[in-house]
Amino acid sequence: MHVKKGTPRFGPSLCDTCSSGHVLRGYRENEQMVVCEATYLGHSVPFPVKECSSYAEKKQRTLRDLEKMAWILEAKGNKRVPGFVAPGTGQQGTGEIEMIISAPGNS
Repeated sequence: MHVKKGTPRFGPSLCDTCSSGHVLRGYRENEQMVVCEATYLGHSVPFPVKECSSYAEKKQRTLRDLEKMAWILEAKGNKRVPGFVAPGTGQQGTGEIEMIISAPGNS
């Protein structure tokens, strides 16, 4: 007998791929502890999670993560505009690139 879309008996837990899940595993199969940090106080999760309203995938970057990685482009002089130029529209023959890297807030 086969029931379509019935209740699954096992499967991977969402906590394994969630950025708020802290998973500790021992050497034995029954040695596992999961702590969910999606709430203010992290709480223990005693079973594999199928659905979660606070799930956030680890591999997917947040807007804040992207803002931390972003480059800030500033003009070198008064007549220059910050940004990228299309190939062939910049100054020809200079062969010079200037990149100034500084910590955030040290402009």
